[in-house]
Amino acid sequence: MIDLSRLHEVIHSLEQQAVRLDEQRGEQRYPLFDPLLFRCKSHLLEPCVAELKNTYHEIVQTQEHQRLTATQATYLTERLLNQLNAIQRELATAELRKKESHGLPHETSISSLYQELAQHQDWERRLQGMIFEKEQQLETQPMTHGERQSCQQTILTLEQRLIRCQQSRQRIENKITAKERKGSR
Repeated sequence: MIDLSRLHEVIHSLEQQAVRLDEQRGEQRYPLFDPLLFRCKSHLLEPCVAELKNTYHEIVQTQEHQRLTATQATYLTERLLNQLNAIQRELATAELRKKESHGLPHETSISSLYQELAQHQDWERRLQGMIFEKEQQLETQPMTHGERQSCQQTILTLEQRLIRCQQSRQRIENKITAKERKGSR
């Protein structure tokens, strides 16, 4: 059984923070998250928190009615945690992005580029680990056709995210190289 007692408070806190952030910065130009993570494709954070709450309530209700299978529990919990992490990351980085957008026209210090590079390398490692785990799960665990398709779709999504992460890492590395050449003259 999943312990969800503290999670309700965390989600309530995120909801309040999301409302404040949406009021401060308004609607964003693009959807905030990947549509596979949040179906709502919102340009605001509050609807994403609402979707997180729905995922939470789905787990609570199926758990209360004792209809939660191990596969459902794993899928829903993983989805809930991914949504939760994404919202927390958005809230944590919103102030940083605000400062960057008000700074000099895209002049980034080399130390911040190295920090960004380290972050992307960490994400890349984590995504590779997640892909490996899902591939192992696909190979070793008995699954229904639907579960197998869901697992394959998750692997595909993770691989696409990994490619985008690697492309971003490469762009950062190129910026670092250009800055170092410029500085060595």
